[in-house]
Order: sequence, then structure tokens, then C-alpha cells
Amino acid sequence: MSWRPDSKADAWHEFSIRSPSLRRRHGDPFPLPRLPPHFCSQGSERNEQLRRVDCSLRSLNTLAAASNDKAIFPGLPLTAVQKWILSDVSRRVLLYGNCPDNVTEESALQELNQRANLYNQESVSLASCDLSKVKILQRRLCPQNARDLAPPEVRGYIDYFEDLVERPRQEQQALAESGVLVEPYWDPALRHDRGLRIDLYRALHRCQLLDFCLRRRARAGIFMVKKKDGMQRLIIDARQANAFQRTPPTTRLGTPASLTSLDLSPDTLVANGCGGLLGRDEAGKIQVSAEAGDVGDCFYNFVVPSLSKWFAFDDSFSGDELAELGLHPGDIFDDELGYTRPLQPGERVFAAFRGVPMGWSWALFLANEIVSYQASLSSARPGEDEVRDRRPAPPVKPGLPVVGIYVDNVHTFGGQYGDAGRRMGHISERFADLGIPFTVDNVEPDLCLDSLGLFLDFRDGATARSKTERAWKLWKATRGLLRRRRVSGRVLRVWLGLINFHFQLFRPALASLSVVYRFMSEHLDHRAPLWPSVRREMKVAMGLIFLIEWDMGAPCCNEVHIGDSSDRGYSLMTTSASTNEIRRALQHRERWRFAQGDPATQPVGPPCDGRQDHSGDRYFGSVPNAGVGRGTSYGQELASRIDLAYQDPNFIRRRGRPFGNTKKEARTVISAVGIPELEQCWDIPDRWTLLVARAWKHTAEHINIKEARVCLMGLRRLCRSTQNMGTNALSISDNLVSCLVFEKGRSSSKALNRLCRRAAAYQLGCRIQWRLRHIPTGRNIADGPSRLWGPDFPRHGQRERVHFDLGDLPKNGHFDLHSFELGRGQLGPVSSSRCSTGGDSVLGRRIDVSCPPRSFLEIFSGTARLTRAIDEAGLRVLPDIEVAKGNSFNLLNPKTQSFIITLLEKGLVWCIHFGTPCTVWSRARRNIKNVRRAHEKERAGVVLALFTARAIRVCLRLGIFFTLENPQSSRLWDFGPIKDIFKHRGVFFFTTHMCAWGSAYKKPTSILTNLEQLCRLQAKCNKGHKHVPLRGIEAVYVDGKATSRNRTAGAGAYPHLLCAAWARELRAIAPSEAWGAPCREDTLDLLHGLEAASLRVQRRDQQPAHGPVRQDDSGTDGDRKYLLSAARYIQTHPVIFGHFTAFDIARLAGYNKVRLRAQKVTQKTLDSYQRHIADFEEWARGKHVRVTQRNLDKHVTNYITELSEDEEHLPNTGAYLIYGLQLLRNMGPKKDFLPNSKEALAGWRKQNPGCMRLPVPEEFVFDLATHAIENNALDIALEILIQYDTYMRPSECIGLTLRHLGRPRGARYKHWAIVVAPSALGEVTKTGDSDDSVLLAELGDRDWLREAMTLWVARCVDSLFPNLSLARLEAWCRNACHKLKYKSICIMPHILRHSGASNDVFHRRRDLQQVQKRGRWRARQSVARYEKHALLQKRWDEADPKRLASIRSRSQQLPALLVDRLRHSS
Repeated sequence: MSWRPDSKADAWHEFSIRSPSLRRRHGDPFPLPRLPPHFCSQGSERNEQLRRVDCSLRSLNTLAAASNDKAIFPGLPLTAVQKWILSDVSRRVLLYGNCPDNVTEESALQELNQRANLYNQESVSLASCDLSKVKILQRRLCPQNARDLAPPEVRGYIDYFEDLVERPRQEQQALAESGVLVEPYWDPALRHDRGLRIDLYRALHRCQLLDFCLRRRARAGIFMVKKKDGMQRLIIDARQANAFQRTPPTTRLGTPASLTSLDLSPDTLVANGCGGLLGRDEAGKIQVSAEAGDVGDCFYNFVVPSLSKWFAFDDSFSGDELAELGLHPGDIFDDELGYTRPLQPGERVFAAFRGVPMGWSWALFLANEIVSYQASLSSARPGEDEVRDRRPAPPVKPGLPVVGIYVDNVHTFGGQYGDAGRRMGHISERFADLGIPFTVDNVEPDLCLDSLGLFLDFRDGATARSKTERAWKLWKATRGLLRRRRVSGRVLRVWLGLINFHFQLFRPALASLSVVYRFMSEHLDHRAPLWPSVRREMKVAMGLIFLIEWDMGAPCCNEVHIGDSSDRGYSLMTTSASTNEIRRALQHRERWRFAQGDPATQPVGPPCDGRQDHSGDRYFGSVPNAGVGRGTSYGQELASRIDLAYQDPNFIRRRGRPFGNTKKEARTVISAVGIPELEQCWDIPDRWTLLVARAWKHTAEHINIKEARVCLMGLRRLCRSTQNMGTNALSISDNLVSCLVFEKGRSSSKALNRLCRRAAAYQLGCRIQWRLRHIPTGRNIADGPSRLWGPDFPRHGQRERVHFDLGDLPKNGHFDLHSFELGRGQLGPVSSSRCSTGGDSVLGRRIDVSCPPRSFLEIFSGTARLTRAIDEAGLRVLPDIEVAKGNSFNLLNPKTQSFIITLLEKGLVWCIHFGTPCTVWSRARRNIKNVRRAHEKERAGVVLALFTARAIRVCLRLGIFFTLENPQSSRLWDFGPIKDIFKHRGVFFFTTHMCAWGSAYKKPTSILTNLEQLCRLQAKCNKGHKHVPLRGIEAVYVDGKATSRNRTAGAGAYPHLLCAAWARELRAIAPSEAWGAPCREDTLDLLHGLEAASLRVQRRDQQPAHGPVRQDDSGTDGDRKYLLSAARYIQTHPVIFGHFTAFDIARLAGYNKVRLRAQKVTQKTLDSYQRHIADFEEWARGKHVRVTQRNLDKHVTNYITELSEDEEHLPNTGAYLIYGLQLLRNMGPKKDFLPNSKEALAGWRKQNPGCMRLPVPEEFVFDLATHAIENNALDIALEILIQYDTYMRPSECIGLTLRHLGRPRGARYKHWAIVVAPSALGEVTKTGDSDDSVLLAELGDRDWLREAMTLWVARCVDSLFPNLSLARLEAWCRNACHKLKYKSICIMPHILRHSGASNDVFHRRRDLQQVQKRGRWRARQSVARYEKHALLQKRWDEADPKRLASIRSRSQQLPALLVDRLRHSS
């Protein structure tokens, strides 16, 4: 039994304070108490656990820089905070229990040594090829085309693979000729045995994963690795393809960090609507649920046939050889011709892999996006319920769980028990429809989830921690390394990777490691004694392993701090904030505003090893084009010798001494991603209280360190009270470096990292999840008190210390990441000369990748003022492209887009400007009335944005200058393909105010460009004038006629001063070929090309229906495909088009959803909805009330109140009205629709509670049918009996026709079959299903009903009951109950369905599972009531006691009476 601390006063008597501290007087918890030095290390299990707790306390004291003298002060009592910390630390340590028996120091260290080879790309899990064990070859796969399943953004990469994914052809050619490409690795058995390869090709062909190509773009190999279950995984070595292609976009996965960012605190869940009776456990706590699923063989379920040429093998075949092998590829795609054709005699083709191979750098991105997109199609709020890295976590609401996807691992989280399982069921059904295997783990009942290296526990709250065995392995490995005197840097590198992953769950713990990185890098290739500083850091990390835990259900700390520092003083202020204010501030993280520089945007070249000068493409001391160069044979021979010599590590080490250490490429970041600023509620001075304002004792410290100290003061203050323990805390600062450092958890600056270590001690000890947000200096309330001690110091004669404020951060270039943290300013915008403006440096050679540029081109030009200004500046221009000039200039046409791309590739343009339409991307886009027209605009906006991104990629590849302009608040900057361009290290981003250039409107406008000189156009408003608001309309004259237009339309034209300044900047850097008057030949070529592209589209539209249509033709159909593709994107991501309210988003997302919801409701229910809505409208007209969207809730409430006072109406009347309005008139979230009316309906139902539809004995049913026969109502009698036997709903049974029936066919098929809601007739059931089936008279004692059915069908023409309606049947049943002297109307059409099921269970004809299947009930709970036999038996009280014997006798006479009457009547 594990030891647990109790609540007695002597619970911590073993622990004592070793040294008093001055901070203790102020309530500081450090230093924490420790075990005495003489505490016995051996002994009971309790002592071992106490020593682990003491190890954690020692680590916390070390991080907090608290003294640990050996003197003991036993009389010093523990404070309340220290007791809380001791209790919580013990709880976290003891959660991991005792060490598993299979984990030892030897096994943990052995695992470290095995993983050390992974950094050298040497696999230790290779398996000898055994085709019978290869997993995917044993399954029946039906791979789908990845392009058809991918979202529109990802589909663009496949459609324009050459422009967006492939490197320039010159780079590819240089790489192929350089000899540096790796040789694909093959399994030894496959390499030497062609017969085995043939067998593998056949197996892949059966799995539809083999293709054949005429030409190879890259070679690939095949090998196998071991799996845990003994099977083998097939891997494609696609390293050659990876070398020829760019780095894929960052894949936003559902990482552990993003999953733990979910807000599952009880207050938030209750505010979101969770926590009803069904959402709480037995103790009354809100029960969060989670479920996990897995996509089987994820990567190999997708194929990209057009890319198989990149994964070609060495084996080639002719058509005859393929026929002999039983491989029939059909037509072969010819990439040069662009279409498929038959294989010609004598031609040979290469075998190639057709799927998305594991080993391809783009495979992870494609697979994750496909799985995410397909999962979103089964969501009630597509695009809004997915958890992704670096994105705000969506809220968890009742019935609306959230989804986290990590490639093939799918997780769902619900605010109520059952939500997660239902959402996972919908995802599973979606993949089942696609034919993709999907497995659900069914872990929701366990209330815990074990996935992605984490253990998520929802049994008592919502916490996340590492897996127990993984944590113990790391702890044992750390202790094993500390027991050794000498350690290899390679082994320590593996340990660092594991400990970093472990600490990612609670990032502040990362600050504990610093010197160990230096030791690892210096002793990577050999063993060396551990430095004392390294041992200290590893001991601290070892004590923190069991403390890592993240509480997703932590409440918010209402105490918020804001601080500021100047050179001379500092101040700290506090306020009490509401939970909603804090939650909104914590939705975004400051580090999300930065995008890391993409090294793939740099020219491909050899690694920087000291041989090359970083300032150019020359060697040290060389003169360009002089002496012996690589252009001669001798120079190439010398260069090859040098390349060979640099493969020797000893040569590099010896050469590194005179030339210095090898310099790695600097990591850079760019401020490009916009996140919302803090709300204005934090700017109110009256809400803040000044805590402290003092002068600094040491004023020489860097301003970043001073600002970080102020932030740390606020955290330490929170740790003085137990009320703040275990909460989410917020601090605000105007120093961006401090916010980023504490959010990151560590810093490369030693001074800042020391503060990070102290912050980590307080956060880990008090379990405070501390978050920081940035606020501009002008809005910082604490700025004034911090400057009471004088102005900042002058900076004469020394380098200026940079105070990084978000408003001061230049957005026109990249920052060196290391220098940014140290406060040393900007790396300097990476100039365009470093980003291939004139050519690329490939393997030490200059390669010209484009023809000399000649003209300027403006796309989406509007008024074309910029084109005219550049023309007046003496530069050559081409006619501007604007759709208002005619259909020839419409860029929605794919032919026109291709023509513009061709124009760029031919080198006719040296600079291009894009004024991409911002209408659909504007955050001010509201009050949409014509939804259909809005949809068309959005589709066109997506097409134009994708074309802009594609063209910019071409410009970056060819060294063409570009500019992209849009309003600062435009959502275009958040559009995925545009956002990816920010990663290019040659782009700049700045904002200018139009009022600074003479415009009457302020209109902040942002520009993205690769031309550094244009950053001089950045200008801000001087606030010396008034702005005309961009609202309403204005009167203008067009062609001499007065008309009106929106002010925003007029503000789209660039001011003349801006165009003139723009032209001056371009004039200063324009090449010589760009000067002169517009070239008449180029102008005509442009106009003729645009006209030809337009005419091709028109001819396609005018082609007769019987004419030949080639499948690969484009034009208007292609245009429609673009728009349809964009429409699918819009429906799943409606929020990208502006800052809408929830109502606007739902309305914009589509009336289609309302129509689809309505299709799931039967026509009868829809008629009832319409009838009750019409009654309400009639009541409103009688009251002379004008009902609008704003007062609808008020008037519906009054209407329901009047109905409730009238005893003739039941609560279902109000229910039909409310939920009919919700289905047919509501465009927003259901929970926000008619809230007061729903409360009134709930009160009405409470006053008039209904009862369930109780079943009746089958004798009652037969008595009623006999009565119908006696009154010549054979159709009613037969309808009652069919409904009773088949459990059908009344409307389903009454609507039966001959097309619903399957006749008996011989002795083996002797039953009548009924197809409920056949899909061929376009019918659906109440639950939205189709093609349900049931057999009539399946039981042996009901052969008479089968015979009666045969006699009745023989007299039917189409409908079985043409003269019967539900209203007539209900009226007849009421009348019959009165005539048969039943005490109540106990037999009604809707009761027959339940009576049949209840009687079959009572008489043991069927069990519950069979009843559920026959009645098509989805939930087990729906049929559980049929086991309540007492209710059925008690229903005999409804019969007249004098008729009991008559009822039994009549029920026995029914079969013969029914058959006889049908025979004589026919």
C-alpha cells in the first residue's frame, strides 16, 4: 500500500526548514522544507517515496535560487502555502506509483544507446523482407485519389506541383550533376532477387499501389522495418524526391500541447451550456468525456497518380513483359504530352509507387490535411471544432465536441458523457463511406485516454501527464547517467530529446537545462567526464520528472498584474478581472505572431563549412573570374579533391582551428501573423491599483532583464496565497521579449534564463499555469509610475539598447532569433540580393534562372493610377489587368491565369503588383442579404487569392520583384497560401496609412513584397487632421451622370502622392531594360494573348452538346471546377471571410445546411411546423404586432403564455412552434435561439407533465382488429396487425405501396419483405435513414397473417391503404375504444409499435437485441422499457371487467375470421 500524506499537523514532521529566508516574511514559499541529511536511504516503501518527494523539493529550491544550508531549524513552522506545496508535490510524485518491474537502469540506458543511431539515420529496426508479414499487402485496400479528398488549399499544391513544390529545373539539374544525391536504399533481399521484387510488384498491384511511368524524375527504394506485433511496415526511400522538392508547409497537428490547451474548467463548461443532469457524475461534478480512433494504414489509403514518376524504381518493363507477369497497367500517362496514351511497341516503362509513401517529406502534410478535412465533413460546425497547433482552442459545448487530429490519430473531447463517442462515431461512418479502415478505441467509459505519449485523466477533473512507464524509464536513465563518470555526447543527445519532450507539457521546466547542451555538442563523438555543472542540471531535471502535469480544468485566478520598467525605476499594478475577461485574453499566445524563416527559400548549396564567404559566392581571398576556377577541367578536379577531403571529420577539425568554428545558418523569425490585441477593458485606469513603484538599485542591467524582473514580481506575489494555487494566471507587459521568453520557458540569454528558472520554480511548486500577454506601451497603465525617477539614460557613445515594443518592431524583414532575445536589435532585413533576385547559387556556381526583365505589370489595377505613375516616371509598363476593362481581363478564367504565369516565366516582367480584391476578406463585411450572390463572390475571392499565391511563388523562384497590397485588417493575410509566403526570408511586410499620403481616409494598408526599398513607403498618421469614416455612401459623377457608391469603393484608389513615391522607389532600382516607352510589340502580345484565352473559353461554351469534348480541356468548365472547389472550402471554413457574428457566419455558411436539416424531418412533421407557425403569425396579426428577428423571442413567449392558460392546448403545441422556427428560420447557434421561449415551454411542461406511450396486451390489439373486421373496415384491421407485427411507425405503414414490398419466393423465401423508405423512391425515415427492411409474420404462429397479406395485396393496384390516413385512423381508434368500453383511449396508432415490441419480449418471442434491430431503434436505452412487464400487465385494468372473457375469445378467433373475410370479399 503506497504511503499517502494525511491532514494531521505532524503529516510533514520529517521535513524541516534548513535555512530561514528574508523572503519568508513576505509570504514567499521558498526555500521549501527538506528531509534531514541523516534520513535513512534504505527502508520501507514509504521512505523511498519520501526521498523522491525530497528530490523534487531540492530541485525546486535550486531553481528558485534558495539557499540550502545544512543547519536545521526544526522550530520554524510551515506556512499555509508551504503545506499546500508539500501536499501537491507528494500527490504528483505518488501518482506514478512504484517503478514497474520491467524498467531498470540497465534497460533504460540500453534503450538510450539504441536510439543514438537514429540521429545518424541508421535504423536499428530494419527487417529482412518477408512479403507474408508486410501489413499493407495482407489487407484489401481501396486507396482513394488524394486530390479528391484533400481540401482546396492542399489541392492547389497537387494541381500546381511544378510551381509550388518542385525546385527550379536549374537547381534540379545542378543537383543531379553534382553527384551529391543519395543512392536509394533497398532491402538486401529485394536488391539481389529480381523474382522477389516481381512478387512485391504483383502484391502492390493487387493493392492498387503500383503504377508505371515512361520517365523517372527521381529514383526510390523499398525496405521494411519491424512492428511491435511482429508484422513489417513497408517504407519507400524517397530522399531523392525530397532533395528535388521544397520543404512542405508547417503541418498544424493536434499535438499534445494543442490538446492540453483546451479549456475544460467547470466554470467555462457551465458557461458553454454543459453541466446538466446528463453531464454530471454521481458526485455532481461535470463529467468530461474523451474518445480516440485511428485511421488504418493512413498513408497508403491515398494515391497521387500524377506524382508516381517521383517514386520510380530501377526495374523497367515492356508491354509484353508486363502481360506475361499478369500486370496490366492500361494507358500510361505521358507527362510531356499531358495526357494518357497506350504503351507503344518497344517502349519500356518503370515500375513506380502510386500511393503517398512514408519517407516522402510531403506525406505527413498531405495525410494530416486529408484526414482533418474528411473528419470536418461529418461535423455540425465544420472548420470550427478542430484543435490545431498555434491556433486558439475551440470551445467545448453540449453536443458539440472538439476534435484533435495527429495524422492518423483522432481524438474527440466532449463536455458531457457520450458526446465524444457520438462524434467519433460520425467520423468512423465518414471513413467507412470512403472505404478507409477506421478503428475506434472505445475508451470513453474508462474516463481516461492514453495517446501521443500522454495520459489524459478525466476521472477527477481533466489533467494530462506523461505515461507512467515512460516517466520511470526517463527517471531511471537519468539516474544511470549520473552514476557514470564518463558519458558520450551521442547518448546525452538522446536523453536531451526525451527530457525535452517530457517537459513540453509544462514548458517552464525547460529552463533547468542550459550547460548540458554545450557539453553534448563539444563531446558528441566521444565519451568525457561529466562537468559538475552538467551533473547539477541533470539532478534538477531528475527531480522535476514526476512534477510535470497540466490541468486542463484549472480555474482562472482573478488577480491580474501589469508592470513596466524604465531605465531608472519600475512599477507593478493589480486588478480583479472576471473569468470571461481572462479567458478571452488567454485564447492567443504571443509567440504565434512570429513565423520562423524557412531555409527552403534559400538557394540550394553545400553546407556552410567555413570554405565560403557568407557575403558572396567567392572563397576567402579569391577574385571573381580570375585564376583557376571551376570553369576549367583542372579547377573541377581541385574542387572534387576539396569536396572529398571535407568528408573527413579530422580534416574539418584541423582546418577549423585557423578558420574558426563552423558557423550555422542563423535562425530567424518574422513578425507576420496577426493576433488580436488585448481588449480595451485593460486600458481603464480606474480599475488598476498601484502595488509598488520604486527605483532600481542596479540601473546598468538591460531593459529586457528589468522588464522580466517586474513580471516575475507579479508571479511571486500570486504564490503568497493558497487561493491562487492550481490556477491559470495572467500577467500583462509591454515588453515583447519578456512575454516571449516566459511563454517559451527558457532563453539563450543567461541572465534571462536565470529569471526563467526562478519562474519555473514558482509555477511548478504552486502549480500555477502562468500566461503573459503583450500590450502596446501607449496603453500600458503602469508606464507612468515607472518613470517617476527621471527619464531614460542617454545612449551617447554606446550601442543603443533596444526596447522591443510591438509597435516598434519593423515588419519588413527577419530577425535573428538569438539576437532578438538578447535585445541586440535586428539582424537586418535579409536583402533581396541574398534571396535570388538575379540568379541562384547552386553548388558554388552562378546560374541565370530568368531572362532580363523588361516591363512593369499591375494585376487587379482598379483605377490604374500606379501604372500611370510608373509610366510617367520613364519606366516601361504593360497594360494593367482589371476585369472592368472586359471579359478578356477576367482572371477567374484558368487560361488567363496560365497566360500570366507564362508571361512571368518568359522574363517579360521585372516587377508585378497585385491589388487582390479584398471585398470578401474584409472584416467589415456585414448585413449580407443576397446569400447566393455572396457565395458567388466568396468562390471568386478564393480563386483569385490562390492565383495570387501561385504567381508570387513563381516570382520568388525567378527573382521577379512583386508587391501585394490589401487592408491591414484583411483576412487575406490569414489565408493559408498567402500566409506561407511570409516564411520566405526574402519578403518584407509593412503598413502605411493612406491619410499620410493625402487621402481623406485613414485606411491602414499593408504591403507584402520582396523589394526592401519599398519599405520606405511606411508612413503613419500624424493625428493632425480628421478622418472621413469609411461608412455609408457618397455621391459621384460617372460619365457625366450623378450616381452613388459605397465609400469603401472610392477609398480603393491609391492616393497620387503614394503612387508618385512608389514610382520613385522603383525608378531608383529599375534595371536598364526597364527604361523607355512601353514596347508596342509586348503590349500587342499581351492583349492578343488575353483575347485568345477568352475566346477559347467562349468556343468551349458555344460547343454543341453532341460535339466531341475532351476530358482534359479547360475553359468555363475548368472555371466552374475552380469555383466548386472554392465553394467546398468556404462551406467548411466560413470564418475566413470576415469578422462576423455567429448569426452571420451561420447564415453565410449556407441555407444548404437548413435544407439538409429539413430533409432529415418527415413531411408530416414539416407540415405540422408550418401549421403552428401560421397560427402564431395569425395571432400576431390579430394583436397588431410586428414580429422581427429582434422581438421574436418576446412575442413567442407571450403567445405560449396565452396558450398555457387555455386548458385545450397541450405543451406540444408550443414545442412545434419553437422547434419549427428553429429548424426553418434560424441561421445561428441553436442555444442562442429563443432562450426565453424555451424556458417558458419548460415551465409549461412542468405544469402539465405527459406520460409515456404505454403498451397494451396483444389481446387488446386483436380485439380492436376484430371490431374493424365486424364493421367492414378490413384496411384498418390489416393496417393495425401489420404495424403491430413489424413495429412500423403509423405514417410508414399507411404509406406502403407495392413498390415497398418483396413477394415470397418459394419455401426458402416464404415471408413478405417490406423495405421502409427505399432510396430509389427518394424517401427517408424519421431518423434520416433509407432502405430499412423488415420481414412480415416472421414468427411461426403468424402464418395466418402472411396468408392475409397475400389475399390483400392481390386486390391492390398501387397503395395498400389508399383510403386511409393517419387522422382517420386516429379518429376510428378513439371511437372504437369508446364502443368496446375501455376506460381510456388506450389503443392508438402510435402505441401499436411499442405494444408489438413489449408483447414479444413479455412472451419471450424475441430478446431485446432482436427487438432493437427489428424496430430500428438506435440506442439500447430506447428498448430497455420493454422489459418493464408490470406496466404491460397492469394495462388490463383499462378493460371492462365484464369483457375480459370476451376479449380473450375474440383474440383467438381473429386469425380465422380475418382470412375468411378476405377470401369472401375478394
